[in-house]
Amino acid sequence: EAEKDRLVAGVAAQYESEVVYNKINEELERQGVIFLDTDTALREHPELFEEYFGTAVPAGDNKFAALNTAVWSGGSFIYVPKGVHCTIPLQAYFRMNTENLGQFERTLIIADEDSYVHYVEGCTAPIYKSDSLHAAIVEIIVKKNARCRYTTIQNWSNNVYNLVTQRAYVEEGGTMEWIDGNIGSKANMKYPACYLMGPNAKGEALSVAFASEGQYQDTGAKMVHMAPHTSSTIVSKSISQGGGRSAYRGLVRVNKRAHHSSSAVRCDALLVDDISRSDTYPYNDIRTDEVSMAHEATVSKVSEDQLFYLMQRGMTEEEAMAMIVRGFVEPIAKELPMEYALELNRLIEIQMEGAVG
Repeated sequence: EAEKDRLVAGVAAQYESEVVYNKINEELERQGVIFLDTDTALREHPELFEEYFGTAVPAGDNKFAALNTAVWSGGSFIYVPKGVHCTIPLQAYFRMNTENLGQFERTLIIADEDSYVHYVEGCTAPIYKSDSLHAAIVEIIVKKNARCRYTTIQNWSNNVYNLVTQRAYVEEGGTMEWIDGNIGSKANMKYPACYLMGPNAKGEALSVAFASEGQYQDTGAKMVHMAPHTSSTIVSKSISQGGGRSAYRGLVRVNKRAHHSSSAVRCDALLVDDISRSDTYPYNDIRTDEVSMAHEATVSKVSEDQLFYLMQRGMTEEEAMAMIVRGFVEPIAKELPMEYALELNRLIEIQMEGAVG
């Protein structure tokens, strides 16, 4: 539907381990943009694929990277040539339909010099009694003065272990933006990373996580400053209700050469009840002088005064609670494409049903 309404410039869909649909806007194709499933890209563009595959996330990076490198299937491959701007997002949809399944897609995005691309992905799975594993790898190469935005709305069912590795290498003057919505999964461990390799490179991570009964949302970001005059921003928001547990786990590392760099981290947690939990595990590793660092963390509860105020204006208690939560995640939601922002708010409303009383 989004493709018909020209809301996206390209669409891919993957069920289990196979990409079943892939199409790109003809105008972008004429400009040299490549948007294929990863298996097809390896066959049709082997030189380009092999030049960048495994450069951001080597096979030996961690045990799940080794597993993915050995058995990967599907995922998206995007190449944006120099100077080309994809003004409309490219979109992918991943679904696991089978019980006891492992999905190991591999996504590789190359934004060449002075280019721009926005990639949006959604993830879902039906509920089964036994567990499944999603262990994907995302590698992104942002060349000089290029910009890439990677948006995820993850709504895996509560029997999926979501253990992914996402990493971007950002060259001089480049910008990488991670926009991350985590609603589903049984255990979610996701820490998008930016390696700022050239002067004036920028990294940004905005994430929201919702932990309900039986869920553990362990999310955050990693920013590694490798060059001078680089900057990074991390904004992490989490909501816990029904005994769910959320955690922010982040790393900011400033290496010796990265003088006059700056970083700002903000973690906000909202507890809906007395039985839920939120933790913060920040780690700052600063190895040079002349660095600007800021870290802010808050934990709050929905107050009786807030609920009372809204209920006096005709809302039910559930409606008032949902509005407070929507306001809490609004800084993240406003960065999403309209249809995804609406979907995120709707998913949060569904999760909030029954949270009161």
